[in-house]
Amino acid sequence: MPSPISVDIFGSCVSRDCFSLIDQNVLTVGQYIARQSFLSSIEKPIELPCSIEDIKLSSEFQKRTMVCDLQKTAFEKLGGGDEKFPWLVLDFIDERFQIGRIQNSLFTRSMEFLNSGIFPNYETVEYGWSSEKCALQLDGEPVDERFSRFAERLDALYPNEHIILHAATFVDYYIDRSTGQILRFDDSVLRTNEAQNEKLHALFALSKRYLNNLSACLDYTNDYCADTSHQWGLAPCHYQPEYYRRLADDILRICQRQVPPHSSFVQFHHQKRTPRANLSISAETKSQPTKLKSLLQKAIHRN
Repeated sequence: MPSPISVDIFGSCVSRDCFSLIDQNVLTVGQYIARQSFLSSIEKPIELPCSIEDIKLSSEFQKRTMVCDLQKTAFEKLGGGDEKFPWLVLDFIDERFQIGRIQNSLFTRSMEFLNSGIFPNYETVEYGWSSEKCALQLDGEPVDERFSRFAERLDALYPNEHIILHAATFVDYYIDRSTGQILRFDDSVLRTNEAQNEKLHALFALSKRYLNNLSACLDYTNDYCADTSHQWGLAPCHYQPEYYRRLADDILRICQRQVPPHSSFVQFHHQKRTPRANLSISAETKSQPTKLKSLLQKAIHRN
């Protein structure tokens, strides 16, 4: 029996969760780098003010992710170790966190960092999409050069077009499983989604520009909704189960080379799921006929 294909993840649970649907004897997760901005990963290490053992967080996973971000060890972990041809799934959902600066080095201001309390004093750095400059900026400057360095590091670790971009974004609608309705998040969430998605789309464009070993871009978040029954709770990046099934199937096909490199940009981006049945639609949604038509096209029957 051949060894399973090793797949690393630089991203978040939106990518990690689908691997529970894949036979681990066929495809297995190698390294999982989470709660880390690409901006932080290319910076110099930050000296910890205490021992790792003295950091108080609720799980070892939380501690590992925060320490990796501060000590800048992501690229030491990634790349498959002795694996000859590892793969990487890359998503940018964790770019939602703010960026901070300590010891003249950037870090990811994740909840783990805040909860640890090991650095009570730090500088927050402005990071986001500038409509005026039409560019993703850090501290008023475009991030292109920083992203090119990030891409160069990944290309060196994952040759032979072994990088899959999972172009996940934040969705505005969710399925209420108790009623079967499709509902819209409140306005404050929608405003946050819009700002975060502008950042994400800029990062997708930078990925396609700078990642030489990019094999595929899986981009179909707009075909699905968030879901109140999600194992991690309701959030704009916690999707309905059918999303993860589709993602798992596509990652498996790509890693097994059942589709040639780059063809998946077209095949997956434009592929639409045929709904099995329509969900109930709230009165608020019915007042938006254009959006309602779109939602009905992508509605999936409740489990």
